[in-house]
Amino acid sequence: AMTGEVTLRGVVMPVGGIREKLTAASRAGIRKVLLPHRNRKDVEADLPKKVRDELEVKYVKTVWEAMEAAFGNKLFENAALALEANGYGHEHEGIREGRRLMHEMEDSRL
Repeated sequence: AMTGEVTLRGVVMPVGGIREKLTAASRAGIRKVLLPHRNRKDVEADLPKKVRDELEVKYVKTVWEAMEAAFGNKLFENAALALEANGYGHEHEGIREGRRLMHEMEDSRL
């Protein structure tokens, strides 16, 4: 499960109601949750220890991190291979370039 808002530049922004959202996720049997990095303090301060212990919380700063956490590292490689296999030539370089730019932005701004 994931909660958060994403800017047009791919930055994951913090949201409210973390305690309620994670408590509901735990009750529903969800064990892995993706949250905005800037909501870490909310989890540490407001979430009961029992719920924290039941959940694997992954904090993300960019949409690229969220996609990798949700779908695995092979997501981008598979997307590029699929484009190439369908005759799109080197247009898949945009996927790699977008990923590289997101990581650069993350390192410089966050």
